[in-house]
Amino acid sequence: MKTMIRVFIISLLMIFAAPAHSAALQLFNCELHDGATTDDVFDMASKWLAVAKTLKGGENLKVYIRHPVAASVDDIDFKLVLAMPTFAEWGVFTDAYEGSDSIAAQDDEFEKVADCNDSAMWEGDEVE
Repeated sequence: MKTMIRVFIISLLMIFAAPAHSAALQLFNCELHDGATTDDVFDMASKWLAVAKTLKGGENLKVYIRHPVAASVDDIDFKLVLAMPTFAEWGVFTDAYEGSDSIAAQDDEFEKVADCNDSAMWEGDEVE
């Protein structure tokens, strides 16, 4: 009986320890402003993320910067990717985002480095 309980508990823990994937993804096409650097982008994205995580629903938000290496892309220098585990969390976050003065200030600062106006929502699942 002890063995069965151990197997059950270990199985249960493995379910919760399974790698997470991001279900809700928003990808922005971005262009650097003249004189801005990749370091500036990472600095501003880090500051933006710190504020975004304080908003309701933003606790699990992740941000990725994607640079084209061997691709044919027109007029973009990088992609800014926002990733959230679920669309439900995304909805809570976007509701809190609207009207937030703190994130609006960070948006203004980020816009001094790059324009990221064109975006699309995607759903992403991990392939195992």
